[in-house]
Amino acid sequence: MLCVEFLGGSNATTVYGHRNGSISMIDHRSGSVSFISRESNGGSITSVLTFCDHNAHITVSPHHIIAKGSFGSNFVFDIRKLGNGSNKSNKLDETSSLLHTLSVPENCDHQIKSSACSGLALDPTGTVVVSPFIDNQEALRFGIWTLETGKFVKSVLVKTHSSLQAPCYCELSQTATLACDFKPCRSGFHDGSLTVSNDAWGLWFKCGRLNCAPKEFSGIHHLAFEGRDRIIF
Repeated sequence: MLCVEFLGGSNATTVYGHRNGSISMIDHRSGSVSFISRESNGGSITSVLTFCDHNAHITVSPHHIIAKGSFGSNFVFDIRKLGNGSNKSNKLDETSSLLHTLSVPENCDHQIKSSACSGLALDPTGTVVVSPFIDNQEALRFGIWTLETGKFVKSVLVKTHSSLQAPCYCELSQTATLACDFKPCRSGFHDGSLTVSNDAWGLWFKCGRLNCAPKEFSGIHHLAFEGRDRIIF
């Protein structure tokens, strides 16, 4: 098991992502266990994003989950198609519940190095998905997909100082916040104080290199997007 999330509201289900690429779900109301068996080459499941039906500002169905594959792509499933009695073991292949595959364009991501990236997030309206990956130039990017169709919209490059090596891992928080920026001080570094914009939103993420000093781009950062409620393309 690599990750776990709880699907609350009327579903009351715990979702687990596994190294072999499968997803298991425990229904706490009935005690039943369902599986999504993935045979496609998407890698391990490193992150799972679920939605509660009491989150009125999110337009996505509370019955949907998004799973991040370690090779860069993400997968949107409908859990209502699980455990419907058509299979005695409640074990279904991914095609029975898969709604969309959120793929990185061919030859754009480094599948091996992208395995060090985790995390999924939605914009405040729940219409687009944001997730990190390492591109074929070994630079960190955040991919953006539309949730309705699964179409890849664009990617955002995380720029580093020319003297620093690009980060080789990233952990993205799933919580969207107001856009923030660190206040600079005279020394050129920030003093920990933040400025907040009410006209934009953003996501926090942690990134760095596995063996580096803190000054070499290791730490917690914020990615801001234009538009108060959603990404402006």
